[in-house]
Amino acid sequence: GAEPEAMLRALEEAEERNEEGIMIKDADSAYKCGERDTAWLKLKPDYFLHGREEFDVLVVATSYGTGRARSGRCWQYVCAVAEDPPAGAAEPRVFRSFCRVGTGIDRETHARLEAYLDPHSVDYDKAKRKRQADGAWVVTMPSGCQIRFSGSPKEEVHKVVDPRHSVVLSLLADRRIIRSK
Repeated sequence: GAEPEAMLRALEEAEERNEEGIMIKDADSAYKCGERDTAWLKLKPDYFLHGREEFDVLVVATSYGTGRARSGRCWQYVCAVAEDPPAGAAEPRVFRSFCRVGTGIDRETHARLEAYLDPHSVDYDKAKRKRQADGAWVVTMPSGCQIRFSGSPKEEVHKVVDPRHSVVLSLLADRRIIRSK
């Protein structure tokens, strides 16, 4: 097998090329489509803390997964940060979406998040929303909170979560800028 130093060097090279990571496998194993196997392991740079920061974000929307196990179920979470509250207000009322998270969350946690968030969510198509001049959508929740979505087609939203009844996720991020293709 490969020495740990060689694997770390390969991982660093993959990171420099903005690749997701590397695969480590038993040389005698065969790939099995759709199956997880300890003979094939994915190693990603974000599994390590070097050069990474942890920060908290609020879940403001969910989008459904695809495939047999995930179809029609909340599987990705649109996250936001709060704008500073207006003068005299104790809590923020406007939240801006900026990322979507779906990887790194196990099935049990997905199920718990879905069970908690669903009663505090409304279908995006039925939400009170207004298109802005810059193309963004602003959704006003029954609580009076507003969520500003970018309007990008990549920001797929199926349900909107009331920020007053949402959850905070701790994310691990790196300090690189990677341009969208």
